This record gives sequence, C-alpha cells and structure tokens, in this order.
Amino acid sequence: MTWQSLISEFINPVSKSPVKQARKKPGPPRTTGPGVQVIVRLHQPMLGSIDEWRKNQEGAPSRPEAIRRLLGFAMIEMQVQANRNGAAKRKK
Repeated sequence: MTWQSLISEFINPVSKSPVKQARKKPGPPRTTGPGVQVIVRLHQPMLGSIDEWRKNQEGAPSRPEAIRRLLGFAMIEMQVQANRNGAAKRKK
C-alpha cells in the first residue's frame, strides 16, 4: 500500500459493516495495569492527617488514591529540589 492510498483511505474511509461490540464484563473497572500491591501500616495521627487532606480535595479521593497523590507530590518536590541543588552546584 502506497502512502497516497493510505492518505486517501484516511480522508475518505470506506464504510464497513457494523462491528459487534464486545459485552462488558461486570466488576470493577480495569486499572492501568497489574501493579505491585504495597501494604503499609499507618498509625492514627498520620491517617487522620491523610483523611483531613482528602476531605479538602475535589472529588474526595479514597485513602489509597490520596496516598498515591501525596506520594506523587513528594516525588515531584524531591525532583525539583534535586534540580535546584544540581544547578547551584554547577554555578560554583
């Protein structure tokens, strides 16, 4: 197939017979992948802080989602600090 025919097909697609949609299976929605389950024990003062933080967030995320977001924020901040430190060392 030449590139001209590909462009032509993209601009003027050939209608095809309707495709049968696969029926969705019941159950929880699919995640982004299997991931690795990490079990962490937290004491009440830290859980209370996490719960307080999540109450103030839009959509009130679940505890696991709140922990993922907070961890993401911390990792971004660590990267910013590392970049600042690296830039400061290069200036010396």
